Amino acid sequence: MTTVLSARRVAALVGLLAPFAAACSGAQVATPMPPLAPESPPAPMFFVTGSGFASRAYLGITPRSGSGATDTLGLLVDDVETGLAADKAGIKRGSRLVSIDEVDLRLDPCDVGDAAGESLPESRLRRVLGRKRPGDTVSVVVLTDGRKDTRRVVLAESPMAARLRTMSTSRRVLGISFSQRGSMRDTAGLLIASVSSGGAADKAGLNEGDRIVSVDGVDLRVPASDAGSSEGVNARVSRFRRALDAARDSQPVKLDVLFESRRRTISVVPAVERGYAFSTGDLAGLGADINASISRSFGRSFIQNRGTWHGRTDGATLAMGGLSLAAVDRDFAQRFGEGSENGALVVRVSGAWDPLKPGDVVLTIEGRSVRDGNSLDVTFDRHRDQRLEILRNGKKETITLPTSR
Repeated sequence: MTTVLSARRVAALVGLLAPFAAACSGAQVATPMPPLAPESPPAPMFFVTGSGFASRAYLGITPRSGSGATDTLGLLVDDVETGLAADKAGIKRGSRLVSIDEVDLRLDPCDVGDAAGESLPESRLRRVLGRKRPGDTVSVVVLTDGRKDTRRVVLAESPMAARLRTMSTSRRVLGISFSQRGSMRDTAGLLIASVSSGGAADKAGLNEGDRIVSVDGVDLRVPASDAGSSEGVNARVSRFRRALDAARDSQPVKLDVLFESRRRTISVVPAVERGYAFSTGDLAGLGADINASISRSFGRSFIQNRGTWHGRTDGATLAMGGLSLAAVDRDFAQRFGEGSENGALVVRVSGAWDPLKPGDVVLTIEGRSVRDGNSLDVTFDRHRDQRLEILRNGKKETITLPTSR
C-alpha cells in the first residue's frame, strides 16, 4: 500500500462511512448469506496507513535553503532538535551538510539567486530520507567552522510517529481498489480498478478488470435501482470492508470473481496492515505534531509572501500558518469520497481558515488541483476571496475562503 501524512505516502487517510444495513436480496444469490450486524454510527474517524508517518526516517534538523552564495558549501543547519539523530551524531546548528550517502547537498554556483535552483539541495535531502527507515544509518559529510568531517548518523523515529503509535490499530486488506465511476455493469459485481503489486490479491491471481461478486457469501452486486451511481458502489464497498473486518484472523476469505462472463471462486488470506485510527477530537493535537515534525524534518514547508501562502512537499503532509494538510492515499480513497485520492485532507485548522473544517478534503483552489502526483502543491492568496472545491462527508461542495483580515 502507498503512504500518507509520509511521503508516498505519509499518508493514507480514510473516513469511516456510515453503515449500510440493507438486507441481502435472495433474488440475486442462490444461497442465503450470513447477515452483517448493523453498526451504530461512530464518532467521525479517520485512518492513516502506517507506511507514511511511522516509517519515515527523522534526522531532527531544520535545514535552510536560499541563504545565498554560501549554500555552495552545503545545506545550512538552522536548528537541531535535542536528543535526536543529528544531535547525537554531533551535528551543530550553523553547520552545513555537504552530502548525505554521497548525494551532493551543495548548491550549484550557477543557481545562486534562483529560487527553483536553491530549493534543490533540500529536495535531495528529503528524497534520501524518504527512502530510509528509522534505525537506518546514513553517512553525512558535515562542514563546521571550516572543518569537514564525516558523521555516521542513526536515523530516528519522529515524535509524531511515536504519538501515532499510541493510536495504533490494524485492519485486514487485500491490496485492491475499486472503480467508483459507477456503471450499469456494477450489477455484476464491484470492478477492481487496481491491484497492489505483491499484495494478497495479487498473489491470489486477481487482476484489474475482474469483478468481485461476493465475499464469504456476502453479495457485492449493486442493485439495478442504484446502478450507475457512485453511492451504489460506495454502499457495496462499505459492505465489502465490513465483511473483511468480520473475518477471522489468519483465515482466508472466499471471493466469487467474474471476468469475461466466467466465474470462479478463489480463497485469499488478507494481509494485516498496520495503521492508525483517530477521531476528530485527536486532530488538533495530531496537527500540532505534524507542524513540528515537518518543520524539523524538512525545514519551512511553506512560503508566506505578503498574504500569499504557497506550500509544496514531496512527503504526505503540509503545514502552513494554522492549517495542516495531508495527502489522501488512493487505495483507501473510495471510503473518503470519489476523487479524494486527488485531494488534501484538512487535519488541523484555525479560525483564520474558516469555513474549512477538520475532515474536509480540498480538491481544488480556484480550479487548480492541490496535488501533483503524490506531492501536495498548495497556494492560497489571502488577499482575495477564493473558491475551493472540497469533499465534506463524502459529497462535493464548493465553499468560499474569504479574504484574510
